[in-house]
Amino acid sequence: MLKKGVTLLLGLQFLMLPVGARAALPGDTDGSGTVSISEVQTVINAHLGLIKDTSIPTVFTKQYLAGKTFYIVWFGDGDGPTGGPLFEVPVCIKVVYGADGTAQYTGLLNGGTGSATYDVTAGGLLYTDTDVTAGNIIVNGSTADYIKTNYTINGNFDNVDLYFFDQAKALAFASTLTASIPQ
Repeated sequence: MLKKGVTLLLGLQFLMLPVGARAALPGDTDGSGTVSISEVQTVINAHLGLIKDTSIPTVFTKQYLAGKTFYIVWFGDGDGPTGGPLFEVPVCIKVVYGADGTAQYTGLLNGGTGSATYDVTAGGLLYTDTDVTAGNIIVNGSTADYIKTNYTINGNFDNVDLYFFDQAKALAFASTLTASIPQ
Protein backbone atom coordinates (compact mmCIF):
# COMPACT_ATOMS: atom_id res chain seq x y z
CA MET A 1 0.00 0.00 0.00
CA LEU A 2 2.87 2.39 0.79
CA LYS A 3 4.40 1.74 -2.62
CA LYS A 4 1.11 2.58 -4.39
CA GLY A 5 0.81 5.81 -2.35
CA VAL A 6 4.35 6.94 -3.24
CA THR A 7 3.75 6.14 -6.91
CA LEU A 8 0.50 8.09 -6.83
CA LEU A 9 2.17 11.11 -5.20
CA LEU A 10 5.03 11.08 -7.73
CA GLY A 11 2.53 10.77 -10.57
CA LEU A 12 0.57 13.77 -9.29
CA GLN A 13 3.77 15.83 -9.03
CA PHE A 14 4.56 15.13 -12.69
CA LEU A 15 1.09 16.24 -13.67
CA MET A 16 1.64 19.54 -11.86
CA LEU A 17 4.92 20.33 -13.65
CA PRO A 18 4.64 22.86 -16.48
CA VAL A 19 5.09 21.37 -19.89
CA GLY A 20 6.55 23.58 -22.61
CA ALA A 21 7.22 21.02 -25.30
CA ARG A 22 5.05 20.93 -28.39
CA ALA A 23 4.93 18.49 -31.20
CA ALA A 24 6.22 19.86 -34.46
CA LEU A 25 3.36 20.13 -36.92
CA PRO A 26 4.01 20.34 -40.65
CA GLY A 27 3.14 23.88 -41.73
CA ASP A 28 3.34 25.37 -38.23
CA THR A 29 5.66 28.17 -39.31
CA ASP A 30 5.22 30.34 -36.22
CA GLY A 31 5.70 27.53 -33.66
CA SER A 32 2.30 28.09 -32.02
CA GLY A 33 1.45 24.38 -31.94
CA THR A 34 -1.44 24.91 -34.33
CA VAL A 35 -1.60 25.40 -38.07
CA SER A 36 -3.56 28.49 -39.09
CA ILE A 37 -5.39 28.85 -42.37
CA SER A 38 -2.74 31.31 -43.62
CA GLU A 39 0.00 28.77 -42.82
CA VAL A 40 -1.96 26.13 -44.76
CA GLN A 41 -2.24 28.54 -47.70
CA THR A 42 1.52 29.20 -47.58
CA VAL A 43 2.24 25.47 -47.73
CA ILE A 44 -0.21 25.04 -50.64
CA ASN A 45 1.29 28.00 -52.53
CA ALA A 46 4.81 26.68 -52.00
CA HIS A 47 3.74 23.26 -53.26
CA LEU A 48 2.09 24.77 -56.34
CA GLY A 49 5.04 27.07 -57.01
CA LEU A 50 3.04 30.23 -56.40
CA ILE A 51 5.51 31.82 -54.00
CA LYS A 52 7.20 34.71 -55.76
CA ASP A 53 10.71 35.91 -55.09
CA THR A 54 10.13 39.20 -53.30
CA SER A 55 13.71 39.72 -52.20
CA ILE A 56 14.96 43.26 -52.60
CA PRO A 57 18.35 43.58 -54.28
CA THR A 58 20.51 46.65 -53.71
CA VAL A 59 21.18 46.93 -57.46
CA PHE A 60 19.58 45.42 -60.53
CA THR A 61 21.45 42.67 -62.35
CA LYS A 62 20.46 40.86 -65.49
CA GLN A 63 20.62 37.57 -63.58
CA TYR A 64 18.17 38.88 -60.96
CA LEU A 65 15.70 40.13 -63.58
CA ALA A 66 15.78 37.10 -65.90
CA GLY A 67 12.49 35.22 -65.62
CA LYS A 68 10.81 37.73 -63.29
CA THR A 69 7.57 39.64 -63.76
CA PHE A 70 7.07 43.10 -62.30
CA TYR A 71 4.18 45.55 -62.34
CA ILE A 72 5.74 48.97 -62.76
CA VAL A 73 3.88 52.06 -61.54
CA TRP A 74 4.69 55.73 -62.10
CA PHE A 75 2.96 59.07 -62.61
CA GLY A 76 3.73 61.02 -65.76
CA ASP A 77 3.68 60.18 -69.46
CA GLY A 78 1.60 57.24 -70.63
CA ASP A 79 -0.24 55.87 -73.65
CA GLY A 80 -3.91 56.33 -74.46
CA PRO A 81 -6.24 53.59 -75.69
CA THR A 82 -5.44 54.39 -79.33
CA GLY A 83 -1.70 54.72 -78.71
CA GLY A 84 -1.64 58.49 -78.49
CA PRO A 85 0.41 60.11 -75.72
CA LEU A 86 -1.08 60.94 -72.33
CA PHE A 87 0.48 63.38 -69.90
CA GLU A 88 0.33 63.63 -66.10
CA VAL A 89 -1.47 60.32 -65.57
CA PRO A 90 -0.91 57.24 -63.38
CA VAL A 91 0.63 54.39 -65.36
CA CYS A 92 0.88 50.68 -64.62
CA ILE A 93 2.52 48.15 -66.93
CA LYS A 94 3.28 44.47 -66.57
CA VAL A 95 6.84 43.62 -67.61
CA VAL A 96 8.12 40.07 -68.07
CA TYR A 97 11.93 39.94 -68.22
CA GLY A 98 13.14 37.05 -70.35
CA ALA A 99 16.44 35.27 -69.82
CA ASP A 100 17.27 36.17 -73.42
CA GLY A 101 17.41 39.91 -72.62
CA THR A 102 13.95 40.70 -73.99
CA ALA A 103 11.26 42.40 -71.94
CA GLN A 104 7.60 41.91 -72.87
CA TYR A 105 5.39 44.67 -71.53
CA THR A 106 1.62 44.96 -71.34
CA GLY A 107 -0.24 48.14 -70.49
CA LEU A 108 -2.61 47.69 -67.56
CA LEU A 109 -3.41 51.36 -66.91
CA ASN A 110 -2.49 54.15 -69.35
CA GLY A 111 0.39 52.07 -70.71
CA GLY A 112 1.31 50.56 -74.05
CA THR A 113 2.07 46.99 -75.07
CA GLY A 114 5.16 45.73 -76.86
CA SER A 115 8.66 44.46 -76.32
CA ALA A 116 12.19 45.79 -75.96
CA THR A 117 15.62 44.47 -75.18
CA TYR A 118 16.97 45.20 -71.72
CA ASP A 119 20.34 45.20 -70.03
CA VAL A 120 21.95 46.44 -66.84
CA THR A 121 25.11 48.51 -66.48
CA ALA A 122 27.88 47.60 -64.03
CA GLY A 123 26.43 50.29 -61.72
CA GLY A 124 22.97 48.68 -61.70
CA LEU A 125 21.17 50.98 -64.19
CA LEU A 126 18.40 48.99 -65.89
CA TYR A 127 17.89 50.32 -69.41
CA THR A 128 15.97 49.28 -72.53
CA ASP A 129 17.11 48.92 -76.09
CA THR A 130 20.53 50.57 -76.45
CA ASP A 131 19.94 53.82 -74.57
CA VAL A 132 22.36 53.56 -71.62
CA THR A 133 21.64 57.22 -70.75
CA ALA A 134 18.14 56.56 -69.39
CA GLY A 135 16.87 53.91 -67.01
CA ASN A 136 16.00 52.81 -63.50
CA ILE A 137 18.30 52.50 -60.52
CA ILE A 138 17.28 51.05 -57.14
CA VAL A 139 17.11 53.58 -54.28
CA ASN A 140 16.21 53.45 -50.58
CA GLY A 141 12.54 53.10 -49.72
CA SER A 142 11.63 49.65 -51.05
CA THR A 143 9.00 47.64 -49.15
CA ALA A 144 7.77 44.05 -49.12
CA ASP A 145 5.38 45.08 -51.94
CA TYR A 146 7.77 46.84 -54.34
CA ILE A 147 11.28 47.86 -55.29
CA LYS A 148 11.64 51.65 -55.33
CA THR A 149 13.65 53.10 -58.20
CA ASN A 150 14.58 56.46 -59.63
CA TYR A 151 14.22 56.83 -63.36
CA THR A 152 17.15 58.93 -64.53
CA ILE A 153 18.11 60.57 -67.80
CA ASN A 154 21.82 61.34 -68.27
CA GLY A 155 22.27 60.71 -64.53
CA ASN A 156 19.62 63.28 -63.59
CA PHE A 157 16.50 62.36 -61.62
CA ASP A 158 13.31 62.32 -63.69
CA ASN A 159 10.73 60.45 -61.58
CA VAL A 160 10.11 57.54 -59.19
CA ASP A 161 9.03 54.15 -60.56
CA LEU A 162 7.86 51.36 -58.26
CA TYR A 163 8.43 47.73 -59.30
CA PHE A 164 5.55 45.85 -57.63
CA PHE A 165 5.61 42.08 -57.15
CA ASP A 166 1.79 41.77 -57.27
CA GLN A 167 -0.53 43.06 -60.01
CA ALA A 168 -3.52 43.80 -57.75
CA LYS A 169 -1.38 45.85 -55.35
CA ALA A 170 0.21 47.75 -58.24
CA LEU A 171 -3.14 48.63 -59.80
CA ALA A 172 -4.62 49.60 -56.43
CA PHE A 173 -1.67 51.92 -55.76
CA ALA A 174 -1.69 53.38 -59.28
CA SER A 175 -5.40 54.16 -59.06
CA THR A 176 -4.72 56.49 -56.10
CA LEU A 177 -2.04 58.56 -57.84
CA THR A 178 -2.83 62.19 -58.66
CA ALA A 179 0.77 63.42 -58.68
CA SER A 180 4.33 62.12 -58.93
CA ILE A 181 5.46 59.51 -56.42
CA PRO A 182 7.61 61.30 -53.82
CA GLN A 183 11.34 60.84 -54.09
